[in-house]
Parts: sequence; structure tokens; C-alpha cells
Amino acid sequence: MVSGRSAAWWYCAALALVLGVRATSTLVMGADFAVPGTGWRSVWQLIMVALLVFGVACPHWTDRVALTVGAIYLLATVSEAFDGNTLVAAVPVDMRDRYLHPLFAIAAVVCVLLGRRRARVAV
Repeated sequence: MVSGRSAAWWYCAALALVLGVRATSTLVMGADFAVPGTGWRSVWQLIMVALLVFGVACPHWTDRVALTVGAIYLLATVSEAFDGNTLVAAVPVDMRDRYLHPLFAIAAVVCVLLGRRRARVAV
């Protein structure tokens, strides 16, 4: 762990940064709030950013937040298997999302497991 931070903490921080930049840039460039629309994707991403920032700010909750966000993206991945165009009928899905959503879900689990493994080794 670099600087005493867990892998789950780094997951939360990095994903919050990535999603925050993507959501903000989409909104600044004139997001569309039609249904489905890129504005709704930005809203979805900003909700995820809020959860992730909570995980960064509250280290006791970091693992739970990472797993929650990972579970949400796992559900998004499953949803995309049935309707590859939208999530909850409002958020458009593009080809990039089909790769990133499962990656976010898997990375959450891996980071939490790495942190727990290091905690057991340290004891």
C-alpha cells in the first residue's frame, strides 16, 4: 500500500477522477437531456462520483463503497446484455461502456480482495 492507502481506496479515488472528468466534460460540451441522452449518463456518473468520494473520505467505508459501485456496474453489464442501447431507459450505452462497465466491476472486487489479503499478511 502506497502512503498507507488500500487498493480499494485507490480504486475509489481513480474511478472518481475518471468519471468526474468524463461527466463534467460531457456537461460542459452541451449534454443532451433527451431520453436517452448524454446528460443522463453524466448524472449517473456524478452519482457514482459522489459514492466514490464518500469512500475516499471515509476509510472505514472504502471497501463497502468499492463493492457497491462494482455491484452497480455489474448490474449495468448484465442489463447491457439484454438491452445494449440504454440503461434504465435513460442512459445511453456506447461501445466503450461495454468494456468499461465489466472492468469497473471486476476491478472493485480485485482491489477489495487485495486489501484483505494484505491485511491478513500484516497480522
